Amino acid sequence: MVFCKADQQEWTKLQLILNSYEASSGQRLNLDKSSIYFSKNTSQVAQTSILNLAGMKASGPFEKYLRLPSSVGKNKGRAFNPILDRIKAQMNNWKTNLLSSAGKEVLLKSVIQSIPTYCMGIFLIPKGILGNINKLMQSFWWGINNQKSKMHWLSWKGIGKGKQDGGLGFRDFEDFNKAMLAKQGWRLLINTQSLASKVLKANYFPSGDFLSAKVRGSDSFVWKSITVARPFLAEGLLWKIGNGNSVRVWSDCWLLTPTSFKVQSPLKILSSGVTVNSLIDQDTYSWNLALIQDVFIPEEAAVISKLHISPCTSSDRLTWRCTTNGMFTVKSAYHLQVSMNDSRHGQGSRPPTHGALWKQLWKLKVPSKVKMFLLRAAKDILPTKANLFRRRIVESPLCPICHSFPETTAHVLWSYTAAQDVWSYGSRRLQKCRSEEQPYHELLADQLSLLPAEEHVELALTATELWNRRNKFVFESSFISPLQVSKSVSLRKSEVEELNSQPKKQPFPTQAPVVWCKPPTDFYKINWDAAIDKVNCMVGIGVAVRDWDGLVTTTLRSPKNSFLDPLLGEALAALRAVQLGLELGLHNVIFEGDSKLVVSGINSGTEDWSTAGLIFLDIKKLLLSYHTWSFRHVPRQINVVAHTLAKSSLELGDESVLVEDYPQCIYYENNEDEDDTSILKAYREDGEGINLFVHLDALELLPLCRDDVSPVHLNPFILNDHLIQVNEDEEEEDEEESGEEVDKEDEE
Repeated sequence: MVFCKADQQEWTKLQLILNSYEASSGQRLNLDKSSIYFSKNTSQVAQTSILNLAGMKASGPFEKYLRLPSSVGKNKGRAFNPILDRIKAQMNNWKTNLLSSAGKEVLLKSVIQSIPTYCMGIFLIPKGILGNINKLMQSFWWGINNQKSKMHWLSWKGIGKGKQDGGLGFRDFEDFNKAMLAKQGWRLLINTQSLASKVLKANYFPSGDFLSAKVRGSDSFVWKSITVARPFLAEGLLWKIGNGNSVRVWSDCWLLTPTSFKVQSPLKILSSGVTVNSLIDQDTYSWNLALIQDVFIPEEAAVISKLHISPCTSSDRLTWRCTTNGMFTVKSAYHLQVSMNDSRHGQGSRPPTHGALWKQLWKLKVPSKVKMFLLRAAKDILPTKANLFRRRIVESPLCPICHSFPETTAHVLWSYTAAQDVWSYGSRRLQKCRSEEQPYHELLADQLSLLPAEEHVELALTATELWNRRNKFVFESSFISPLQVSKSVSLRKSEVEELNSQPKKQPFPTQAPVVWCKPPTDFYKINWDAAIDKVNCMVGIGVAVRDWDGLVTTTLRSPKNSFLDPLLGEALAALRAVQLGLELGLHNVIFEGDSKLVVSGINSGTEDWSTAGLIFLDIKKLLLSYHTWSFRHVPRQINVVAHTLAKSSLELGDESVLVEDYPQCIYYENNEDEDDTSILKAYREDGEGINLFVHLDALELLPLCRDDVSPVHLNPFILNDHLIQVNEDEEEEDEEESGEEVDKEDEE
């Protein structure tokens, strides 16, 4: 797409440029597919002369460029009508009568909902167009008979709810349109150096930012469309603190305190425009706790003190709080918009209580059409006589089989005599389920929660066959016996089980015990781990540094005031291990930890803007100071020393670093009986007594006790796949005998 003035001289220059491009690239302009669009103030004479020179045709105001309207005027409905035409043409090719409900769901979600997606990412589609799309989808879903839509048993809003809420998850196009436009706003905030960001900034907010830019009546329709999504885009933004220079204390969202994510403390001591870096001690890169406690209320002061500060003085990062990795996704934005709409409209005093039912229903290992039938039965939207009578379609609500009770969903699928005759052929647990009259969704919820998982298939298939038998009797006057229904259920059950059966996995060959290995010569190995104390809301960090002879040279125990997130705790432990190596002046280091997520996050180049992901970025920056390094994942059983240090750190008040010395929880001694072997003993005291740990330089074993502590009793432990059970006795002699038995096993 090229823009120029509408005169012959301008076109001649443009033609020379195009000719030069063709000559240099070897490509040629296709005149049949090219067109010229003239503005309204261009005279007819100028248009004719330029078209004669160019050899092209003139385009109208509603023609497409890359399937998007090239011009959107006042009549926006006419510009977007082709979307409706495409959807109608697609639906006309499908035979509704040959599709099940599950098949219709797949087609609507995978085909129809994807047609307007590309256009929604650029323009705010008029509500009238979106309403017509919803009507077309409703008509297709419920079916059409003689050019008229069949009965809509449930509102489209109810069907559009998520599957966890009893719906089918169809999109609300208005909310989805805003979510797609919010993605463009996110790109303007994050990719500030892109061409689109630079052009829009120069035109609409040259001295400000996207969130504060004003919208004028003369602005383009594209810009107006993008700004529509700003309110809920701002709702999902959250600042992650790096150096604190970009985040305003009182007005930005940076606290992990739903639902505002902003500071609620009254303004005092600090000015209104101050940034977060004023709360940070610039010498230690830690929070100024005394100032924080004076400025903020205790609840917010506790939250702020747990936030991580970048030790590398990285810049603050604007993230998306609705995803685990802090990156914007349209899916998360859509769900945020839906939740905002629900909260704006208010909710009833009785919260929904059927979430467990819908979750179990969609997990059933049965065909999709069976799940769809159970959903309709639980929502009470089956065309039973009672429902038809309520809508004044039939004259009587009585059951067509027993003629004694109203035909409700629970009646036809469970409670009446003919249904109980069928259930009597089922399992004993099904027969013992209560049979009193109650809404079917309550009955189904009780059955799914009480019955074992292997009987859920039989329950679903039997209910489906009972409904098929009822329809066969009503429309064909043919009644199937309970025995035949039971045989049909058994046949279908065997087919479903055959489909669900998977080939048995071959057992893995027995592997040799995993051992801790010494690093190569001139290398150090640093093991790290984290422990969490949920009672006192603390995270403990343990680090052990060993040289190429397997000797422990340094240990670190550090209690940390942080959020009780295992991944965050492991990331902080890895960061402290890297920092400790630099503080000791090490150059060639192998880092080992038992958190696979942390190790993969550090080794991979995937972007992750979560708190743990930003810690990974700091770790990668610090690793540049090493000559040679590697991060490895190891099993817990060979990371025992670091784990013991982490557990022990929870009892400390401050960080403890010992060089060429060992804390009480572990100590080191030479074993002269065996060549090149050393023993590292670790213990941990708890309410049950003393757990014992043993470490050889080539193998971390679990258990021993300190020499200066007499063993009270020894817990069972695993040593090279052998379970050693030490009996507990109150007499001192029996305890000594138990200790001798353990020593004999260790020698072996």
